[in-house]
Amino acid sequence: MRNAGRVVIRGRVYDSLHPRLQLFVWKICRLRLADPTQGGILRVLFSTQIPKSIMYAVVEIAGQQFVVAPNQTLTVPKLDSNVGDTVEFSNVVLTSKNGAVTVGTPYVKATVKATVNDHGKGEKVLVFHKKRRKGYQKLNGYRSHFTSITINAINV
Repeated sequence: MRNAGRVVIRGRVYDSLHPRLQLFVWKICRLRLADPTQGGILRVLFSTQIPKSIMYAVVEIAGQQFVVAPNQTLTVPKLDSNVGDTVEFSNVVLTSKNGAVTVGTPYVKATVKATVNDHGKGEKVLVFHKKRRKGYQKLNGYRSHFTSITINAINV
């Protein structure tokens, strides 16, 4: 059964799903390819609890917040460090260790250590300006710089 903004599949209610994802889930369960109560890909998609054994942190890097875990590789805005350097971030907003969540006001006394893997440029973004009825058109583009890092450790 499908309603606007809500999917009920075999007695289980899913509220906050994107409409295309709702249709996808509905079709999968209708074809009996998966049952969200029996495990499989839908169980992973709709599990709301993070396993307690995972340690993670929310870190502020270059003005943006990232959820990080040990041995994770992520792309952040460009950092002023060389490839192979170890970088330490002290602006940790939240930490979780063995299910115990610590929220800072504004920061937690923790550090996150990472290694710089690579520097590069992102996809090209095109900016198009036009003034109607005047014949004015201008096309600009840019590629933002990024740094790829691997999280080594989260010290709480």
